[in-house]
Amino acid sequence: MVQKVFTKIRNRLNEREDELLLNIDNIFDKTFFDEKLIKNNEKLTLRINASLEQGKIIENESNINNNELNSFINDCLNIENNIKDILKIKDNLMKIDLYKKINIQFYPKEDGIKEMIDNISNFGNIAKSSMTFRENNEKYSVSFGENNTCILTKVGKNEWIGILCENEFEKQREYKLKIKLLKNQFHHIRVGIVPKDYDTDLSNYYSCGCCYYSYYGSLYSGPPYNYSNKQAGLSKINKEIIMVVDTSKGTLKFIIDNVDKGVSFSNIQVDKNYVFVIFLYDVGDSVEVSEC
Repeated sequence: MVQKVFTKIRNRLNEREDELLLNIDNIFDKTFFDEKLIKNNEKLTLRINASLEQGKIIENESNINNNELNSFINDCLNIENNIKDILKIKDNLMKIDLYKKINIQFYPKEDGIKEMIDNISNFGNIAKSSMTFRENNEKYSVSFGENNTCILTKVGKNEWIGILCENEFEKQREYKLKIKLLKNQFHHIRVGIVPKDYDTDLSNYYSCGCCYYSYYGSLYSGPPYNYSNKQAGLSKINKEIIMVVDTSKGTLKFIIDNVDKGVSFSNIQVDKNYVFVIFLYDVGDSVEVSEC
């Protein structure tokens, strides 16, 4: 992942360098002048003067034959073309003066570059967590925060999708998972436990597990409880919820905003390979997950 991120940054920096250099080339192309034409300036002037002198001689002669007349006409045409070339030279010489005034600057300058280098020095952090999550169809973004926390963010579209914490429960132990709401405007979050082989893409998310739904402050579950929006003295989550599973007793309870709500599910079949599950609905909703 680290190598992938930095390769992407390096590629974009190289692309940006090429873009800026191309911009500089375009500035030069628009401002630059025809050096060969300017070097011919003196020759063109001599040609015009010679053509004018020839014209005066022909004009002063009383007898003009056809050949001399044709030559005179050609000289006049040459004068016209040479004048056009001289005007072009004059225009290019003006561009030279403009070019001398061009001051191509590259930003940021020293202070900005130093700040950028300092930012690069502090870019990226390495964090670890003992928790592993199973993603489904890239509908969740999983990243790591400080103190062994995981950041889960809903992506894709608005729909119920769950993500499993694949750490299986062992017998005769107590497990606590704290879920802090980073963004959850409408309280569309469900948390609980399900068998590890549970398909989180199933619409019937509580068909075989035990879940709490913050929006209603209620419980849902499959057999043997078969709860559907059961009111059990729970409340919405404002900041955080802690799920507590005791495999020695077969119980699940929820601590909501530091208030212990007591056991919500008992007699859980501890012989199943249960794991924690988190469901989010709205795109952009995000939670921070950590073990207690």
